[in-house]
Amino acid sequence: MTKAALRQYHQSQRHALSGEEYAARNEQIFQHFREFFLPSQLHRQPFTIHCFLSSTQKREVDTTPFIRYFLSQPSVTLVVPYSHMSES
Repeated sequence: MTKAALRQYHQSQRHALSGEEYAARNEQIFQHFREFFLPSQLHRQPFTIHCFLSSTQKREVDTTPFIRYFLSQPSVTLVVPYSHMSES
């Protein structure tokens, strides 16, 4: 399978999710991240994290919880791309 075919397949799978399932999967992804990336790791030394701004219209993983989490960590510098997109 080509990269384009894989991308198209997974996009169609994301769009087929119900609103509730999409929200539940986003929460599950964030909770898995929190289990793996423990707060004690954030305080070892200062560092920078680059995070993309997700598109809910494209059903991408919602990065809002990640961004809020990193903004609450004093040792983390968060970098996100500049965007003209309005929040939906």
